[in-house]
Amino acid sequence: MDVTLTPDKLLLQWLDDIPAWQREALATHYIFMTSSDSGDFSLSGAEAWRKFKNLLIQPEFPLRRVSQLLTVRALFTFLLEFSDSESFPLPHSVLGTGDAYPFDAIQFLRICKHWRDLCQTGLSDVALKHWLQDLQR
Repeated sequence: MDVTLTPDKLLLQWLDDIPAWQREALATHYIFMTSSDSGDFSLSGAEAWRKFKNLLIQPEFPLRRVSQLLTVRALFTFLLEFSDSESFPLPHSVLGTGDAYPFDAIQFLRICKHWRDLCQTGLSDVALKHWLQDLQR
């Protein structure tokens, strides 16, 4: 993990490092849990990932960019910390493909550890506060 990257770039880098179907599952849950557009509820995993990524990279006011990362951090933490490899909530867009997605316990634990590490460093309250200050300059 490159600590010289901004928090939003660190998040995208972390997401790029996990398997595509897991990235799409997290993006789908984020869109489902935050969107008020009912059309978003039927997005495929790939569509949800594109929408999620666009939300992160589009220009926005500094405070809104930071609040968005706070929301992502909270929702992803909720999904990852209160699940295990057998109960990780896969959205319909992932289940509906008919493909098997093996999610072994070691892989799940590794992803959760890397997520916790990122939350304690690049997505920590202190890191987000400093980023907000940099954005406001």
